[in-house]
Amino acid sequence: MIALDASFARITRIARSRRAPYFAVLTTVVLWGIGPLVLRATTASGVVVGFHRMLLAGPMALVAAKVRKTPVTWSTLRLSAPAGLLFISSFITSYEALHRTSVANAVLIGSLQPVLVMLVAFPIFGERFRGVDLGWAAVSVAGIVVFVLGSRRSGDANRVGDLLAVINLFLWTGYFVEMKRRRHRVAVAPFLAGVFLTGAVVVVPYAFITGAPVGSITFADYVRVVIVTVFPGMIGHALMTWAQRHVDVGISALLTLGSNVLTACGAWLVFGQALHPVQFAGGAMVLGALASLMFGRSRRAQPVGPIEAVLLE
Repeated sequence: MIALDASFARITRIARSRRAPYFAVLTTVVLWGIGPLVLRATTASGVVVGFHRMLLAGPMALVAAKVRKTPVTWSTLRLSAPAGLLFISSFITSYEALHRTSVANAVLIGSLQPVLVMLVAFPIFGERFRGVDLGWAAVSVAGIVVFVLGSRRSGDANRVGDLLAVINLFLWTGYFVEMKRRRHRVAVAPFLAGVFLTGAVVVVPYAFITGAPVGSITFADYVRVVIVTVFPGMIGHALMTWAQRHVDVGISALLTLGSNVLTACGAWLVFGQALHPVQFAGGAMVLGALASLMFGRSRRAQPVGPIEAVLLE
């Protein structure tokens, strides 16, 4: 009993510390890195997965808002709707890009997202980055380039697919910026409810227009979709959304680069997918640079409020 009390006290101190938002982002990075591994075993298409994921996530977010006593109003839905439109549009274009061009091209283009976020962070939010932060950012992006290009089997590139990857780059950047903007006016649960409900409104007709076999999903695949919806989806997005009030959006976007490395390493461990030595070097560059960046920024951060107020912000 004493050990449990001590553990809870330690968790509470961490949750109130200046590093709590960075641990929240780090947890999200891990969850977003594991999510694709769960979906890797599914036989359903990306549109079918997105269809069921949005239909599950919306009601879950509504229940979370009810439990946390943070009401979902027409005003919060209106404020969250642009982020939801950007989110689901990014999902669709990302899925299409991965099926129309090489994986290397799609991932490499997408890895430029933190650079764009950092470029707009100053004029929109007044965020400033020290030289050492920019240095670690450069090392992490370079590591992603090494990691992606280190694969000998990257598939066939396609101009249409590349264009879709570029469109997704701007959509995902827009989502991060919009999430940061709205978090000062909307609590976590209502914001996610607005995002996922908007996503459902968009993806449902898209699935039917494209003729996606949404009714043919197997029970095993549906279980995997539920797992992805709850953990990388609800928990991951909730932690990332909450952290936006305490972490510069450019830094949080940069830290998400670690998800790509974790996914690839997980595929190597679980599915036996090949990784070449140069990719291990690139992955080490990414994770090392991001760890150094996160540690340095968290040391200069301000403490956050009580743990009880986390999801009420």
